[in-house]
Amino acid sequence: MKQIHRYYRGEDDWRYNCIDAYKPVENAQAWELCPNCGLIPKIWVFNNGRSTACGCGENRYRHFSVEAESIMSVAKHSHNGQSVLDYDSDELRKNWNHWAKTGEFLWTKDYSKNGRW
Repeated sequence: MKQIHRYYRGEDDWRYNCIDAYKPVENAQAWELCPNCGLIPKIWVFNNGRSTACGCGENRYRHFSVEAESIMSVAKHSHNGQSVLDYDSDELRKNWNHWAKTGEFLWTKDYSKNGRW
């Protein structure tokens, strides 16, 4: 039986397959557990992306991830090329929780679709 961790604890770092850039989430109780490994994800948010990592995958460089549109992508496809009014700072959590409940991705990278990345 899988051991389920509702809250991230530092001693669980060895269970995650990700580089050190991934950090524990804030408000862990608002995130669903990974249905495969039972962990709350760690996240990495940067100009060109937002992604999750948990204990699933081969290693710290090849692992499962749920993603959300980056802030730079939102700015790029805005009407004036500079607005981030449509940026949802909670989109990564929403995408993760939806995937954890349904197995369906709400958002995936598609460079050919409207320049979103």
